[in-house]
Amino acid sequence: MIVAVVPVKALQSAKSRLAPYLGERERERLVLTMAGRAVNAIRETGLVAEIRVATPQARVAESLNARLHPDAGSLNGTVRSAAGWARCRGARGLLILPCDLPSVTKDDITAMLTHGSGVTIAPTHDGGTGALYLAPPQSIPPGFGDGSFARHVLSARERGVPVHEIDREGLRNDLDTIEDLQRFSHLVRAV
Repeated sequence: MIVAVVPVKALQSAKSRLAPYLGERERERLVLTMAGRAVNAIRETGLVAEIRVATPQARVAESLNARLHPDAGSLNGTVRSAAGWARCRGARGLLILPCDLPSVTKDDITAMLTHGSGVTIAPTHDGGTGALYLAPPQSIPPGFGDGSFARHVLSARERGVPVHEIDREGLRNDLDTIEDLQRFSHLVRAV
């Protein structure tokens, strides 16, 4: 069994770097749109038994028709908690899919989940982690933040855990900066 968690910050503080360009409501709609795409892409694979949205706002998980996973106050703390939940559920794998991937698809998610045991990781264009699949769920501790791709790979290698790198457009391009916003301006017009 595979389970997934989609972390979503509190809406009022999400995408704060875009505040000079988008109002609070626009940023909230943008985050909910991207989170919805992430959850739907996971669902469409038919490979994931349960999807949880990790957020401090239960209404966000409800609006995405997903179960709530408690937010631990930090992304890495929340992912550690999700890994413990996945292990307790008897899951053989945990997919962590950040909600800021505007063009993620079912095929991107399927590509993440087709490897056996170990760490499957998709780098973002800026050295971050676009998606992380841990099989088993506690293979490595989470190390999200700037430069997280290299940190996750190093952590796996230090533990002797196999690493599978996935380079896909929908997982490589996250939306964090004004340049990203301009590249995905069609998404902003849609919200």
